[in-house]
Amino acid sequence: MLKEIGFKEDQRDQKETRVLELMELMAAQDQAMAGLTERLQEQDELVGRRSKEVEEQVAKLQKELAVLEKQRQELRKGVPAQLLKRYEFIRQRRNGTAISPVSDGVCFGCHMNILPQQFIDLQKGVEIIQCPHCQRILYWQEEALEEGISQGAS
Repeated sequence: MLKEIGFKEDQRDQKETRVLELMELMAAQDQAMAGLTERLQEQDELVGRRSKEVEEQVAKLQKELAVLEKQRQELRKGVPAQLLKRYEFIRQRRNGTAISPVSDGVCFGCHMNILPQQFIDLQKGVEIIQCPHCQRILYWQEEALEEGISQGAS
């Protein structure tokens, strides 16, 4: 009987020890959880601020887009119908990019060299030239930069 009592007391002590260990583990987990909750709140605040910034930026960009779209519609009126049709066709096929700059004889749309004679003709600016590789309408980048500088100075 004494052996059984001793055995049961040992079991009880082991269970009490295990309960204390679990309680300590729970306390540590509670502290970790509190830290993570605090961190989550900080992240939520950060996300809230960032989303507000992004919404403001989107609103600003939408306003700019509306202005640019209006300008685009006005500019379209001055373009010959045949050229506009070609432009729209290329734009649909090239993910919205129908016009590409050329610098040093390289089309920036497809990064391929154009023929030297085409580059000379492009520099002359007499006719509209398309890239023989990607079919985009080309313009000479240096000339566009020079026009931008001269317009900015006046």
